Amino acid sequence: MRNELDQLPRSFWNPLGVSITAWLGLLALKSLSVLLIDPLVITLCKTFGVKKLPSREPEPIMRGLEKFSSKDYSFLAFNQVVEAVMLQYFAQFALDNSKVMRAPDQLSFGNTIIAIYLVFLIDDFIYYWAHRAMHLPSLYRYIHKHHHRQALPHRGYFDAANEHPVEQVIGLSALMAAFHLVNELSPWGLHAFTVAIFFLLYASVAFLNHTEYDVQFGPLFLGYSVRAHETHHRIPNKCYAQNTMIWDKLFGTFQEYRSGRAETTKAE
Repeated sequence: MRNELDQLPRSFWNPLGVSITAWLGLLALKSLSVLLIDPLVITLCKTFGVKKLPSREPEPIMRGLEKFSSKDYSFLAFNQVVEAVMLQYFAQFALDNSKVMRAPDQLSFGNTIIAIYLVFLIDDFIYYWAHRAMHLPSLYRYIHKHHHRQALPHRGYFDAANEHPVEQVIGLSALMAAFHLVNELSPWGLHAFTVAIFFLLYASVAFLNHTEYDVQFGPLFLGYSVRAHETHHRIPNKCYAQNTMIWDKLFGTFQEYRSGRAETTKAE
């Protein structure tokens, strides 16, 4: 496997050492995958009759970021490269790390299902503090302020990825740290298959977080809800985590969802 990949010297921008053609192919495949997953997530929401968030119907409570600027498009374009490079680092981790299991007969409940839960929890814990740090007045305007120009996300991936490239690196680095910690400290370890499956889940909920659909899962899925992330976009000093509100509740930054309308109902 290594001989097939190491066609060029490994570098920061080419951690697998693939040929230029393969590198561009990976970039195109990654971008195409994003464009396919995004409408698939929306289609599933519509198929299962998921309603829109209370803040969006019968009409949005405020105007969000209606049009992208040249800066928005520039960040989105550069983040395609950031994501493609970081995905190579994740592939390198799955292929090279001596503790990552790769054989089909090594698959177990512990290194797949339990590992996925652990990665979600640890990633959200790390991201919670990184995200909270990006809201410090001394840092906010330089990195995270750009993402908060959108108060009512609705474009899925395009609102999710419309962020400063440094923020993109921070988020994916938190995930890499979570993979390493689970692989090193969990008694069940981590399987390479789990890394691939996790990315599909991770991308899907990241897209969902920036849609207008009222997706909510119960405790079995760590209490995930789109409402929590919309709350953060509307009230920036609340709900810092991405996928579970466990850490926000523990550290006092959780905010119950409100529709933002004058009249509220129990349905909120």
